[in-house]
Amino acid sequence: MNVKVIGKRIGVLCLCAIVLMVSLFTGAPKVEAASKSAYLIKVNKRCNTVTVYKKDRKGKYTKPVKAFVCSTGSATPVGTFHTQAKYRWKILNHNVWGQYSTRITGSILFHSVWYYQKDPSTLSITQYNRLGTTASAGCVRLTTEDAKWIYDNCGLGTTVQIYNSNNPGPLGKPSAMKISKYSWDPTDVWSKQNPWNKKGPSITGTKNQTVYVGTKPNFAAGVKAYDTCGNKITSELKIDTSKLNMKKAGTYNVYYSVKDKLGRTAKQTIKVTVKDPDPVVIKGVKDRVYRYDTYKNKKITSYAMNGVSAKAGKKKLNSKQFTCSAKVVKNDKSALVYKVTYTAKNPVNGSKTKKTAKITLDKQAPTISCDKQYMTTDEFNQFKQQLKAKKYTKVSMKDNITAANKLAVETKIKDLGQHEYDVTYKVKDQVGNTATKTQRIYVLNKPELKVKEAKVMVKSEKEIEAHAKNNVKLMASGKDFTWKYKNSIQYKVNAIEKDASYEVVYTLKLGGKTFTAKATYIVEK
Repeated sequence: MNVKVIGKRIGVLCLCAIVLMVSLFTGAPKVEAASKSAYLIKVNKRCNTVTVYKKDRKGKYTKPVKAFVCSTGSATPVGTFHTQAKYRWKILNHNVWGQYSTRITGSILFHSVWYYQKDPSTLSITQYNRLGTTASAGCVRLTTEDAKWIYDNCGLGTTVQIYNSNNPGPLGKPSAMKISKYSWDPTDVWSKQNPWNKKGPSITGTKNQTVYVGTKPNFAAGVKAYDTCGNKITSELKIDTSKLNMKKAGTYNVYYSVKDKLGRTAKQTIKVTVKDPDPVVIKGVKDRVYRYDTYKNKKITSYAMNGVSAKAGKKKLNSKQFTCSAKVVKNDKSALVYKVTYTAKNPVNGSKTKKTAKITLDKQAPTISCDKQYMTTDEFNQFKQQLKAKKYTKVSMKDNITAANKLAVETKIKDLGQHEYDVTYKVKDQVGNTATKTQRIYVLNKPELKVKEAKVMVKSEKEIEAHAKNNVKLMASGKDFTWKYKNSIQYKVNAIEKDASYEVVYTLKLGGKTFTAKATYIVEK
């Protein structure tokens, strides 16, 4: 069985090899005579990169001319081979199709990423996006454009060297554009119905700008570029500012351009208005307070500039253009106070802008005033809830600098037993000066208003009131608290007409409740 070739014959294949080839592949191959090839093709299996070389003046293949990204497979053989046949469309394993196939050896081919049918609109998007990784059954997959280049430019008999290396090659490893829609290879510009043919790169985020003389504006900020398939390629964006003069006020053009892997370009132009500097603006100047112990040994200038800045337009002034000076206006046991003057010099016209502020080094901790408290059980429970809610009704807190409602307060209650408690207040001002104080709380557990004598004999009505004042006591928690509430206990004398006797009713309002006691007074006749 003879195999026809174009030009020189590449040899006669044995019958068994021909039978094997016919059984593995379908489609009529494009067969050419072997000749001295213009190129050498090297396939780096490990890096999934193809590099094409042409001859130098000495006839050696040392000059790299093209690099392609590819996908090889574990079955891709390593060695030196010579291309054997070409196929415009070639059916592959699993009844899928490849465009522009070139046989390397046996069943191993260069071909495009496969299609589900012999139709350029049925590309496998998943496999296309795997270009650059080990993904094939053994063939060398390429973009349609790269497969066609080999198909068109590398005659049969071209040497193919397949090897493994961590170095992708002298031209590096290209990458293919990722696609997420359209089952077409974006490099297949020869398919007239390819929707990618009507697409192109894009640039977003550009806008006309106003800048100031002497500044260095960032024209790349917020600008993004995308290739034909919508992948971000902002790193490829070119910005041409050659027509811009930042030393002179005026209106200028800045040009943006980007070129994607398909060689397609996008361009945009913006107008840049260059203005003379605005007046100096000082920001961050305000009265401030620091803790004296922390800053007493530091120079005022070491912290007076914290958070303060000055700009002329958008240009921040440096330490020579923006300075501060300080004068002590108060120094006593409570605080050291400086008047700080900030001076900014416009770098363009030399005019000065000033602002002043007060910086206080606080020496004094907050003061806490609290007295002993006597509460019923209900009042004490309410008091504890108030502490949790940060309501401090039984204590007074003040500070020489920080407002009372801005003080940080921590409380801790200690049970002393016998219905007595200590409440410790820890109060911190805005700069960390701290004071603590403890308040004693006596809880009146089960208070009871009692009379000392339930029945009292007196010689006259005048003696009733004098005796009644001291005939009552308040008992709680097993203790006598009459001395604390003596002035709060009310009493009323009611006459009983029948037998010239009188009833004295005692009342005490305590913790939202009213406690009562009674005594009977009889006038002796």
